[in-house]
Amino acid sequence: IKKSLGNYESTFQEVYEVTNKVITEDDEEIFAGSFVDIAAISQAGDIIEGETHDDAVIAVWWDETNQQLLYSYNLKPNSIAANTYKQEDTHWSKPKAIFGNNNGIGKYCKIVVDNNNKVHVVAYDSFNGDVCYAYISDFKHPENAKTCIVDSYGIIGTELNIDVALNSNNESVPYISYYAGSNVRPKLAYLINTDA
Repeated sequence: IKKSLGNYESTFQEVYEVTNKVITEDDEEIFAGSFVDIAAISQAGDIIEGETHDDAVIAVWWDETNQQLLYSYNLKPNSIAANTYKQEDTHWSKPKAIFGNNNGIGKYCKIVVDNNNKVHVVAYDSFNGDVCYAYISDFKHPENAKTCIVDSYGIIGTELNIDVALNSNNESVPYISYYAGSNVRPKLAYLINTDA
């Protein structure tokens, strides 16, 4: 921007505010953080061409400002136009804090969908140094997530990863690997009782 003031001409540079804030369709402020993961469910989305279903995409991310893990899904990921940023225009569901609000759970988040289309999420509790796990039987209903603490012995839970196998009864068995800072070793936890 050039402005002339009498015999003095000056060039000003416009300054734009950069933010990680997103406003939901309910005018709620949520924020992106430094940890994010995504998973997809083949042909679980809306019909896009005749009888063809789009894939469903699920995202989890650490909202650093509000100290919580957020979960959202999209049934029309192939319909998002470039330079589209409003929630209602991108077809993402309203984000849900599946471990609860403002509790420090969400760093190092990972998500996986098993062969039965069940969702498994792990995250680090930065307030207590624990490994936390969430099981979501229907990806469209994250409010029904079943959560638990996997490991709370010492300061553990960074560098998380998760994989899920199906046992002989076709039940999900999550395998969670993570770094245990208190004893400087990697650890592995898996579900023993699938009825729990």
